[in-house]
Amino acid sequence: MLVLDASIAVAVVTGQSHADAYRSAIEQCVTPVRSSALMPIEVANALRRYVQTKQMTPEAAQMAYATALSLVDEFVDIRRDAAEALSESIRLQHSVYDLLYFLIARHYGASLLTLDARLMKLCDREGVSTTIIYKDPVFDTI
Repeated sequence: MLVLDASIAVAVVTGQSHADAYRSAIEQCVTPVRSSALMPIEVANALRRYVQTKQMTPEAAQMAYATALSLVDEFVDIRRDAAEALSESIRLQHSVYDLLYFLIARHYGASLLTLDARLMKLCDREGVSTTIIYKDPVFDTI
């Protein structure tokens, strides 16, 4: 089972390095791909920045947004994990946003698919599985 964070969704829809490999991993997942209900907002905000910097048209951003959301089978209501995410974010000194993805992976015994090296390191330290599709030199310090 995979939990998808916003960084992977944005990478896929903007054609970043290894986007095809990320999309393939998502499509090959035989169980539902889950994500936080916050993910659509994070993706929308990232795409807004692409439009602001003229890397994408508003129309392309709308299409990319729809594609990003289609990568996920189930969005987990953030109200379910918000209090625990706050507690864990204080304990682990990490953002509540990231802890929502972390908690979904932990609760379902799933693997988190992310490009966030700091989040990957946290998951490793706390025993939450992560999926590395492509080993980037930035991850060598993890």
